[in-house]
Amino acid sequence: MIRINPANIGMEGEQLNGEEDPALLDLSTFSQKIEAKGKIKYDLFAALAGKDLIVTGSAQVLLHSECAVCLDDAEYLLAKKDICIHVENIPMDGFYDLTDEVRENLLLSMPMRIKCKEDCKGLCSGCGANLNTEKCSCKKKKNSGKGKKEEEAGREKTDWSALDQLKF
Repeated sequence: MIRINPANIGMEGEQLNGEEDPALLDLSTFSQKIEAKGKIKYDLFAALAGKDLIVTGSAQVLLHSECAVCLDDAEYLLAKKDICIHVENIPMDGFYDLTDEVRENLLLSMPMRIKCKEDCKGLCSGCGANLNTEKCSCKKKKNSGKGKKEEEAGREKTDWSALDQLKF
């Protein structure tokens, strides 16, 4: 838990550094299998502005998944460098838990798909070869002797030929 006691924050603010268990992200809810490798590291600065608490800083965690394009192993550093949390009228007695706000900031900065590298070529749709590591040798490419425009024209003719038989 990332907790702070507002009563202990001085005029110069308070630095909060530490690590948290990655289980707080609850990555099991994602459709893509994602695991955290190591703890969530955070570096936050808290200050009071009247009765309001303002927390800024960063948090990061290393994630491991399979590439959404080629299905190889992929690692992604989930880093949120511009966390900004504002809590109005914070009670000065007791601790305030920042865990949910930090979690939300990290999850909102996650990409839709994790890839092994930015320019991942993926898998061949014909033979399933990983185009990052091997060349495709399937018949799909070898038998496409027609040009792209000819192929599209042929497809267009067969797809819409039934419409030519309609009588108005």
